[in-house]
Amino acid sequence: MKGRETVQDVLRRLRALDPEKRAAVFARLAERGEEFNVHPVSSGQRRLWLLDQLHPGSAVHNVPYAFRLRGSVDPGALAAALTQVGRRHEALRTVFLDLDGDPRQVILPEPQFALQVTDLDVADRDACAAERAAEAAREPFDLAEGPLLRAELVVFDETDALLLVSMHHIICDGWSTQLLFAQWRAAYESGDLGPAPAQYLDFSRWQNEWLNGPDGARLLGYWTAQLAGVPPVLELPADHPRPAVLRMRGAAESFAWPASLQRRLDEFCLAERVTPFMVLVTAWNVLLHRYCGADDIVVGTNVGNRPAGTEDAVGFFVNTVALRTTVDPATGFRELLHRVRDTTLAAQQHQELPFELLVEALAPPRSTAHQPVVQTVVGMEDGQHEIFSLPRVRVDRVASHSGTSKWDLELAVTSTEGGITGLLEYDSALYEPATARRLLGHLETLLSAGLADPECPVGRLTMITAAERAQLVREWNPPPAPRLDGVLVHELAEASADRAPDAVALVFEDRELTYRELDERANQLAHRLRSAGIGRGHLVGISLPRSIELVVAQQGVLKSGAAYVPLDPEYPAERLAHMVSDSGLRVVVTLGRLAGRFPGVDALPLDEADLSAEPVERLPRTAGPDDLAYVIYTSGSTGKPKGAMLPHRGVVNLADELARTLGIGPGNRMLQFASFSFDVSVADIVVTLSAGATVVLAAQHDLQPGPDLARTITSQRVDTACLPPTVLRLTDPALVPGLRTLMAGGEACPDEVAAAWAPGRRFLNVYGPTEASIWITSSECDGTESPLPIGRPIAGNTAYVLDEHREPVPIGVPGELCLGGVQVARGYLNRPELTAERFVPDPFAGGRLYRTGDLARFLPDGRIEFLRRMDDQIKLRGYRIELGEVQTAVSRHPSVRAAVVIAREDVPGDVRLVAYAVAAAGRRIDAAELRAHLRRGLPEYMVPSAFVEVPTIPRNPNGKLDRRALPEPESVRPERVVAPVGNQTERAISEVWREVLRTDRVGADDNFFDLGGNSVLLVKARSRLAEVLARDVPTVTLFTYPTVRALAAHFDGGGRAETRTAGGRKALLTRGRKS
Repeated sequence: MKGRETVQDVLRRLRALDPEKRAAVFARLAERGEEFNVHPVSSGQRRLWLLDQLHPGSAVHNVPYAFRLRGSVDPGALAAALTQVGRRHEALRTVFLDLDGDPRQVILPEPQFALQVTDLDVADRDACAAERAAEAAREPFDLAEGPLLRAELVVFDETDALLLVSMHHIICDGWSTQLLFAQWRAAYESGDLGPAPAQYLDFSRWQNEWLNGPDGARLLGYWTAQLAGVPPVLELPADHPRPAVLRMRGAAESFAWPASLQRRLDEFCLAERVTPFMVLVTAWNVLLHRYCGADDIVVGTNVGNRPAGTEDAVGFFVNTVALRTTVDPATGFRELLHRVRDTTLAAQQHQELPFELLVEALAPPRSTAHQPVVQTVVGMEDGQHEIFSLPRVRVDRVASHSGTSKWDLELAVTSTEGGITGLLEYDSALYEPATARRLLGHLETLLSAGLADPECPVGRLTMITAAERAQLVREWNPPPAPRLDGVLVHELAEASADRAPDAVALVFEDRELTYRELDERANQLAHRLRSAGIGRGHLVGISLPRSIELVVAQQGVLKSGAAYVPLDPEYPAERLAHMVSDSGLRVVVTLGRLAGRFPGVDALPLDEADLSAEPVERLPRTAGPDDLAYVIYTSGSTGKPKGAMLPHRGVVNLADELARTLGIGPGNRMLQFASFSFDVSVADIVVTLSAGATVVLAAQHDLQPGPDLARTITSQRVDTACLPPTVLRLTDPALVPGLRTLMAGGEACPDEVAAAWAPGRRFLNVYGPTEASIWITSSECDGTESPLPIGRPIAGNTAYVLDEHREPVPIGVPGELCLGGVQVARGYLNRPELTAERFVPDPFAGGRLYRTGDLARFLPDGRIEFLRRMDDQIKLRGYRIELGEVQTAVSRHPSVRAAVVIAREDVPGDVRLVAYAVAAAGRRIDAAELRAHLRRGLPEYMVPSAFVEVPTIPRNPNGKLDRRALPEPESVRPERVVAPVGNQTERAISEVWREVLRTDRVGADDNFFDLGGNSVLLVKARSRLAEVLARDVPTVTLFTYPTVRALAAHFDGGGRAETRTAGGRKALLTRGRKS
């Protein structure tokens, strides 16, 4: 040192040296630092120092206290006493030197801090105290500069003052602060603090040696065995998505539970020979399990970790230990408590291993988004003692919080004479204050229920409060009261025809049909069907391409009293045969060229049958509101599609309510986009006809996402439409300014899609399964919502979010979305067991509930957020697909021993089906062969884009599919001959396909769809080709010429008709239909 230079001055000079000299000095300090009072840090200090480097300027490790002092205080004596305590404990005089990434603690000869005394004259002292406490708590520390303790006495008058004390956690822990405040009082009273205490530096030296010995190895072995295979993160439901980088911003909610609960807890603990902390951890584990469904839960808790002889030392001794619990919802509260007791006692016996060393040994997948291994922490202490006191002064604690959070959730509970109090600190990037308050209410309710009935399975313990239950069941789900009760589906269009017979009902390309013409032609078809013995209780198949005749057939079948079954002409023969046989069809309304696809059934070809002699008057009504309107087949998990039976009553309710919500009427034009085999087509048609508006139909190639769809909407003056989000993502909203009302449905709508489409028009996010008459909830959005809700039930319906016992789950907590009311289907045709499984008694409003299998949750405002499927069902480009059905079909091929099919989204917005197959003995997986096999029984949209051969289907220790172990898909085509591309056009096309399809090789004869292409990728390919080739590329051209060679020949002017393959046209009619 030079002259009056301090240690801090020296440290600043060291940091200012040029790199070479600094490195030399630092190397010497690393070797002989203790000669200069520069010492190694403890393991815990190293962790906090590293965190400070990651989050510079953060107050996350501040330990703030604020006390209101009412009585006579001597500021000078209080300041001298604090200095005396600072001289007594080296940890309070420590700063930290960065030796090029390796921290060292430097013990200064004298405290840098002193009690600052401030006189303040304010009118509202309480408000001032709260504000000053918050400011002091949030002021960060500089570990290199120090001081790491600050103290201020704000004097309001001679008998009223505010004491603010804040320390960095790296120099203290809870035990240390009690020592500090007790010795501060002792020094203030008498100045005698007794013998010199142990110093933290001694602990640091001992720990570093001890951890390198056999005891350290023993502890490491214990903990790595305890936490082997631990989940990397506990994904609790949150109000906001987890940020990519942990921000450590937080807030806190205080709480107080009644003394009666404390008495019951104490009595229970005495009887069970456990501590209140163990009961609290058990209740916390149950809460976390009930919130997120996880059964492998790790909770952190802080332990003193003080070896003998350090009881009077100040410093950072505390350690975090991880308590791992397996929670089975069928386990009783008492039994789970005993497991927690055993785990806690074992953890206390092995508490010395620093948490950071355990994390390093476990090497979990590291993320900047969350803490490793532990994300929630629980602590409990006895609050019977005072934290700080002074003679003849009343000391009251003033709430102070640093505005940070180290964990997702940290629960600190204190037992006092008046009851149980505490603080829930939470990550404010994840949770809102109201959510934290609800969580505390759920914890109190769970704890009370467990104490009252300790034998009750933890999955059935009451968790929600009575007030919350009333809100969920009654306030947000009033009794269903449909407005149009007794009306049939076709009578909606008849009413419009009576009001305005000459208004245009249907448009297809250059053809139009008025309401009168639609009514009369449908009546003629109904008469023909009735004369053939078709009426109430019968099912009639409809297999027609997009056309005006399709709607005529729909209305005609309904007028006959029968219900219709849509049969997509492009479905494989095997699937159509199953649907015809399962539904017992006698008649199929179709075209002459398609009649041969339905052997054994009477075909009524509309293009050949002469109906002109049939009466145009309406038939007498024979069906009622509870009779079926249609049966639609959806993908089935058993390998066969299942027919959902929908009565008139629910469809009429939807049409009436949705037309009212949309505000459509005469003069509006609504696009009929969805496939007729998809129930959204019913809404497109029936809602429009009920309102007296015009249904705009179009050929499939005119509905391809992007310019084709935009052109159709604009040229046909469409102002209302319902489109899948996948389609919206691929279409520019600026191209359709006339589209004034838009519904997004058929699959989950990403926030960014709503943000792009909502401005400048009405935008509704709609939701509903086939089994609930198309759409059953809706939410009008402005594009700023995140997450995007699916809204509230349409009038006449109810929606509950329930647990596995059909009990309501709390607001914000995921559960199964169950639907009730008039729109619920009758069940599944000829499937009584499945009907009984999915359609269950409604315990709240009577009637039945449909269990959707969708995971959802209520938002605080009563709207619902869709989360994901609970099973293997997905929505892909608007289609509902049971992955089990696809998996079963793959497994039936003789070359496959085992298979699994999943949906992957390796590129945002690009969801694909991928099949992973284990080859049978002596066989190989051939993608082309498997694809051909699947196309014989599945529609094109259910055929996986890629097939991956794997040696085995990976499973986790619980026997569940380990998705993370499945490799990224690369279609397996070991025997495929890749024909080399020829001219410049072929090379350009091949390169674009390779880029879009993300595959290494694309040959001249490769088919776009056989390489895993779909309509979404086709639109991307069209856009890239137009850019690369500098020419207009109609989407329909890519369907027509699906190979590189054929497309290049077409572009170069030499294409031949025979190069057009069925694969492209088939894809046009199936893959592209709703994507």
